[in-house]
Formats: sequence, C-alpha cells, structure tokens
Amino acid sequence: MRYTINLATRSCLDHRLLNSYALLIISTLIALMAWNVSQYSSVLGEISLLEGDTAAFQRKALLQDRSVPDADLQQMKGHVRFYNEIIGRKSTNWLSLLEILEKVTPVSIAITAIAPGKSGENWKIDGEARNFRAVQMLFEKLGATSGVSDVLLLSHQNVTFNSGSRILQFSLSCKVALK
Repeated sequence: MRYTINLATRSCLDHRLLNSYALLIISTLIALMAWNVSQYSSVLGEISLLEGDTAAFQRKALLQDRSVPDADLQQMKGHVRFYNEIIGRKSTNWLSLLEILEKVTPVSIAITAIAPGKSGENWKIDGEARNFRAVQMLFEKLGATSGVSDVLLLSHQNVTFNSGSRILQFSLSCKVALK
C-alpha cells in the first residue's frame, strides 16, 4: 500500500473559517471604536455647554448685590444658635451622669426625669421617694460626690393616692462637671 498524502506534515486548518472570524472581530472592534468616538465627542460638546453656562452664572453673580438683609441674617443666626444648642445637648456624656446618679441614689428613690439646664453643667433632677429622709440622703450624697456642686432642693410635695399610699415628689438642681 502506497500513501500519497502525508498527514503528519500538512496543516489541516480551515483558512476560510479563520478569515471569517478575524473579519468578524475586526469589524466589531471598528464599530466599538466608532461608538467610543461618538460618545467622546458628545461629552466634549456637553462640557463646552456647561462651561458657557457656568461663565454666564459667574458673570450674573458678580453683578448682583452681595449684601444679605439684616433681618435674614439675624434669623439665620437664631437658627444656627438653636441647632448648635441641640447638638450640644446631644453630645452630653450621659453615661458619666448616670453612673454618678446610680452610685448616690438610695433604693427608696425613683428618679423620674433628668434634664440639662441652659449651661452644660446645670442639671434638674425630678423624682419620687417614700419619705423625706431618703431625699435628704440623696441630697447629702450628691453634695459629697466629687464633680457635683451647688445641690439645691427646688421643690417637694406629698402626694396621697386613693389607695392610701403616699409618696414624696421632689425636684432638685445641681452642677455636674462631666468627664
């Protein structure tokens, strides 16, 4: 038997298929390049329009009167003070205050309200007690605590319920230097 075709040395590639794939890839790349160029030119056009609008607004702003009416300025300052006060109250170190109150409050007292005063150090504390002796103990312990000063009893009153039970409602103020 005699073979006339040597399959080991001859390449068996389909050149037509390879050429069609290459043509497809090249045409896709050309289409993508054309799309990128159109997008780039569109963006450049928008940038030039925006630069023109910006220049027009800057010219208009330079021609306008820059003064703010005094009433508007005072109103704005009032808003700023109000919001700064809120931020100041939100930034209070409540944990230090609560730790101090937890250490000095007797078992027979229930603290019902804690409110900061106008300055950051003044605090108003409202509560209920079983008797005046418990309020007096709280008052003395607060006065003896480091960082607490000017403890004042603002008010107190006895409240009797229909069931016959009595409590003492009180309100005191103090200055607390929070850490």
